[in-house]
Amino acid sequence: MVLIATLYSSSAIWGDLPSASFTIGQIESLRRKLLDREDTIVELSRELQVVRTRLLQVDQRDQQLGLGLRQPDSVVNPSPTHSENATWIRLRPEQLAEYQQMLDSLRIYMYDIALGREMRWLVDDKYGAEQLFINLLATSAFHTTAPDKANMFFMPFRCTAYRRSVQERVLGDIVAKNVTAQYFDVVMNKYRWWNVSSGTDHFYICGHDMGTAVTALSHPALVKNAIGLVNTADYDDARYIPHKDISLPPNIDVLPSAHVATEEEITADLIRLEMARDRLYRATRQKVAHPDMNFEPLMERRMGKLVQYGLGGLIHPREKRTKLAYFAGPLHYGRVRPKVRDAFANDTDIVLFEGRHAQPILYYNELATSKFCLFLRGYRAWSPRLMDAVFMGCIPVIISDHYDLPLGQLLDWSEFSITIPEARIPRLKQTLLAVSDAQLSRMQNRLAEVYQHFVWNDPPKPFDAFHMVLWQLWRRRR
Repeated sequence: MVLIATLYSSSAIWGDLPSASFTIGQIESLRRKLLDREDTIVELSRELQVVRTRLLQVDQRDQQLGLGLRQPDSVVNPSPTHSENATWIRLRPEQLAEYQQMLDSLRIYMYDIALGREMRWLVDDKYGAEQLFINLLATSAFHTTAPDKANMFFMPFRCTAYRRSVQERVLGDIVAKNVTAQYFDVVMNKYRWWNVSSGTDHFYICGHDMGTAVTALSHPALVKNAIGLVNTADYDDARYIPHKDISLPPNIDVLPSAHVATEEEITADLIRLEMARDRLYRATRQKVAHPDMNFEPLMERRMGKLVQYGLGGLIHPREKRTKLAYFAGPLHYGRVRPKVRDAFANDTDIVLFEGRHAQPILYYNELATSKFCLFLRGYRAWSPRLMDAVFMGCIPVIISDHYDLPLGQLLDWSEFSITIPEARIPRLKQTLLAVSDAQLSRMQNRLAEVYQHFVWNDPPKPFDAFHMVLWQLWRRRR
């Protein structure tokens, strides 16, 4: 018996006939066509959103240069408002309500302890989230000077400054651990707030590679109870406690609102930063102090340029991403990079660049013309290269077992990255080639949406790195 069904639809799907009779096989075939159409509509909608955002960025740049065709009051702010972000971040209503509750209710008391304050801070984008977070919090509405009104307490350790106060690495580590231990002793013994909660509502930040190891000489309660905001979020680290500690978006690349850099400015600033880094490296390794080593003015010019140059891939044509995969950096570090080097050193589809490019702009151009960027564990689980890839719209390929990814409890990294277990390194190329054009496009679209969550803005913007970290803190309150 042949089942006959009568279906009615628009002529766009069924042709000019107002109705028709079909067998089960025909119905199934038409159902698949409908699903394909639905997927196409969704994909086109995402592409349209990307185009609209790209046009928005171009329009804003034209306005800054006096070339815009629209009047200034008609220019839409590319950073969505809190309500608009419900779609942008794909929040459920209860998540948006939780975020709003955090904005309304989170109040943080910052301990004001002079210990270690004289140790000079050298700003860079690798460890800079530490000092920037302290500065942003101190001037934000979340900060309260009344401990009785606070629901969280911040111990603003400056572990990177402590560590860099001494040029010799081992001695610098000891200094940082000792100052942190002394600081914590003051918190425990001079103030009563720690004992009220046994420190479960207290947190600290350490952007240096030391991470939670900076607490090694402190009372065990510090690492056991207090929340650590760290770059080195590694499950292999015995002092890093998942679901308590928080993985920071590591790079600071603050996007200035008053100026949109030209490509010439970007190139010049990146080269100057590279030169400054080289001076710092020589000063550290050769134990020679440079009297002119003042990073603050340089950092003011540097801030935001990588994000502005990349915009999550929005301003880099995808058809120019002709290289399959790319990595630049030391290839002899750690347990992962040598294996990748040995397996793919002669593979023309996977570009492995040993060390650093002579000019950073060359590095960023490589990111902009690659489909996938390899994030390879070195001595540590983390590296600034992860954010380099995100900002430049290059799909991160994460090969770093046990790395607790930044914002991993708020964002689904599988939507815009690929994670490959270290044991499957020999199948790296095969895995990447198996990604279809449609899958790659979906990940690129999602990366263009989420990159803004990893940006440290000054002043902060809704749902940026500063707010996302605070949101995770809010979730951990006692």
